[in-house]
Amino acid sequence: MNDMPLSMLFGILALMLILSAFFAGSETALMSLNRYRLRHLVKLKHPGAIKAHKLLQRPDHLLGLMLLGNIFINNYRRKAKQKTIFDNTPNDFLINQNQVAVSNGAESEMRLKEIKKAIQQLPEIFKTPFLLYFDGYKYNEISDVLNEPLGTIKSRIHFARKLLKEQISRF
Repeated sequence: MNDMPLSMLFGILALMLILSAFFAGSETALMSLNRYRLRHLVKLKHPGAIKAHKLLQRPDHLLGLMLLGNIFINNYRRKAKQKTIFDNTPNDFLINQNQVAVSNGAESEMRLKEIKKAIQQLPEIFKTPFLLYFDGYKYNEISDVLNEPLGTIKSRIHFARKLLKEQISRF
């Protein structure tokens, strides 16, 4: 799905919208037909009226088919929408270019030292839950280990991240 051209995705979306409108409109139109006029047209052997009359003889089957079609289309559209990824970065022009970036090891090492120093400067009440979270523990696991309520753990991690953001932005 991600390797399809954007124009093809928009085309599929338009097709799904048209099919969804078709199923919804067909259901409304067939259920609101004037039955007397339909019988009259069947007697006159109008081909469309004959088909509509056959369909309306079992309205439960007709409605079921139309609802299944509409559900299928809507689910497909929902899944396609969930898989869509928008990239709002300011440097969009670099996305599909084969440019090689060279990392500066010394600069990265200095930045890592600054981050570790900032973490060590956190108050202990924030540092412990943050380090556990950073090590990959889930909120409820940290709550159990520290014997603190879940909401307290989430707040402390939030405040730790906020303090770290302020400290690191100073550097």
